[in-house]
Amino acid sequence: MDMQEVLRTRFGYKEFRPGQEEIVRDVLAGGNRLVVLPTGGGKSLCYLLPAGLHAGKTLVVSPLIALMEDQVQRAAAAGLRAVVWNRGTRDAALAAATIIFCSPEKIASGSGRSLLGLGIWHLVIDEAHCVEDWGGSFRPLYNQLAGLRMQLMPKSVSVFTASADAVQRDSLVRRLGLRNARSFVHGFDRPNIAWHCHRTVVPLLAAVRLLERRDGRAIVYCRTRLGASRAAGVLQAFGLDARPFHAGMRRDIRTELQNAFVEGRPRILCATSAFGMGVDVPSVRTVIHLGLPTGSNAYYQESGRAGRDGAAALAVLFFRPDEPDPRDAAEQRNHVMRALFRKYPEGWTMRFLEQQVALLDSGQDSAAILAFLLHHGVCRLDAEGMRVIPTVAARDLLEAAIRQDTAHRMAEHAWVTRYALDAGACRRRLLLGRFEDPAGLVCRGCDRCGSRFSGLMDSVLAQAALEAGTIGKYLGIPWYERPPCGEEERLFALQAVFGKAG
Repeated sequence: MDMQEVLRTRFGYKEFRPGQEEIVRDVLAGGNRLVVLPTGGGKSLCYLLPAGLHAGKTLVVSPLIALMEDQVQRAAAAGLRAVVWNRGTRDAALAAATIIFCSPEKIASGSGRSLLGLGIWHLVIDEAHCVEDWGGSFRPLYNQLAGLRMQLMPKSVSVFTASADAVQRDSLVRRLGLRNARSFVHGFDRPNIAWHCHRTVVPLLAAVRLLERRDGRAIVYCRTRLGASRAAGVLQAFGLDARPFHAGMRRDIRTELQNAFVEGRPRILCATSAFGMGVDVPSVRTVIHLGLPTGSNAYYQESGRAGRDGAAALAVLFFRPDEPDPRDAAEQRNHVMRALFRKYPEGWTMRFLEQQVALLDSGQDSAAILAFLLHHGVCRLDAEGMRVIPTVAARDLLEAAIRQDTAHRMAEHAWVTRYALDAGACRRRLLLGRFEDPAGLVCRGCDRCGSRFSGLMDSVLAQAALEAGTIGKYLGIPWYERPPCGEEERLFALQAVFGKAG
């Protein structure tokens, strides 16, 4: 059975999407490769189809259970034996499987030794931006996958991500030890997405008014957990079907909520960056960012979760004139890390790290701090993964890592500021120019060049500006002199209270 026949009979496609065929052929030929395909570009076919043509096993390292389970179903539909390797998976199931999906934590726990006798032919590292600083706080153990490659010695290695500029692509290849890796970069443009960016004194109220007029599912990205919770509360107060989603929620609740969103309820998720990676929701019509993003990669990934089905979609960034500098949170994190090394130079348990971070009351995330320390070689985990142990000259390494991180964040903030404030430049060219040469790029919709949503956005912003005046007038009256207010004014006051929590 040849490649085209497998594509048609097993996967139900008449033809490959751009770039897929050459990637599949390269996988079958062996060697190492880095693949950058845009969100919705069909990267899973690039490792599922070769598995149907080759007798060897494929191991896919992926960050999310929901993503793995979804891929297992796709593989099964194509007649492939696939399994998610978890605590209850038996050795016989691993031996019988054509494709094995697992998390980096499963491998780091020591269970990875069970793979040595299975004859892994193709190693796939999915969502590879977790290796880099711009995604490292999500899965710190991705940084240890270079060791897995050395142990398994697969004939073919594929590293997949949806966004990486030239510098980051080189860094990924270096960190994962991929010698003579071939690079496949296929188009970052998403013609069906209209990118808009607007400054307003009431971002959340503008988001409310926009979502009242937009059908279909939506994601509202907020910078903090508190911001996500408050935004969801305000949207609910306006009668919108919204729920918060962030890493501070119990894992089972997050999983249940994520599955429910995939199935259609709730309609709107107010989320931090903890949501979205690998979540296949093709019909998201609107993605809103409340406040400036941390950088171009994060914004491209998150806004790109709109319109994965190819239909028209809108990605909007709302920010305030007095927008706080997102680098302030990094400074707080640096203070926490320095305090830990000063007080506990011999190391600490994972549980103790969580307790100390909580006691410092800085709003920091212990997982993000651990990710930073592991990524820069400042610390390592013991064999059980339960204790954090500083390496030699850890405090010097920490200061060097902070300097490097600060420089990176300054560069990203400079780009974000230009993207938000540049008076005349096309948004699409500014965003995609971070990843590829924008020469010859034709804008198919942004607020600078005009889009099918321009009239809608003008109306929404005008309404929000008018209502912002009502809010300010109402709140300027001492509470004991305020007349009884109607439900509408009460909700405007609620928005004003919560509007600054992005």
